[in-house]
Amino acid sequence: GAICMELLTKEGWNPVNDIESVIVSVRSLLVVGEGRLEAAFNLPETKYKSLLETAQAVKAAAEENEAAAAEEEEDEDDQDRKRQRKNSAGDAVSMQRQRDELSEQQRRLLRSEKSS
Repeated sequence: GAICMELLTKEGWNPVNDIESVIVSVRSLLVVGEGRLEAAFNLPETKYKSLLETAQAVKAAAEENEAAAAEEEEDEDDQDRKRQRKNSAGDAVSMQRQRDELSEQQRRLLRSEKSS
């Protein structure tokens, strides 16, 4: 058989969960919710194949989403690299680092003006 519930997905899982809380959640789903148990060997062949195909399609869609998210993250990393500028020594420097350096220069200038 199989159990399908959000608690057992990457998004629904919480490291605080222990085996007892998982069993209580499954029991609650079966008793109070609309969960059901159905052994695969009791299913008609067509229903078994249909459920299997659905599960495989869901898994494939999840894998595609993960791949798309990874690709999007790589694209963001590429964009960050493209946004880098060269400093006076010719080294690549990120925009944030340039802003930090500029802020530091402004603070030094203000301090020197106050001391004069």
